[in-house]
Amino acid sequence: MLCQLSYAPRFGGPIVLAAFADSRVAAVAASQRRVLGVLFLFLAVFFIGIAVTAVMAGGSALVIAVAALVLGLWIGSFGLRALLVRRAR
Repeated sequence: MLCQLSYAPRFGGPIVLAAFADSRVAAVAASQRRVLGVLFLFLAVFFIGIAVTAVMAGGSALVIAVAALVLGLWIGSFGLRALLVRRAR
């Protein structure tokens, strides 16, 4: 039986730990954190828009409005945390 790791791709560069502030991995993680923050805020705006639309529809759509508002605030908190939190050096 062949070992599956023998088919793994070979990496050209050395392994760099993210714990070091000057590493390439830390730089990539910081840019991905910003992109995820923007994505979560974008989704939060859409959920809050769904909540506003459901409130304007009235009737039994108020349950949807409350659920969409809670989801929008929850996802928005992820986005704000990703954009505002700075790593300690």
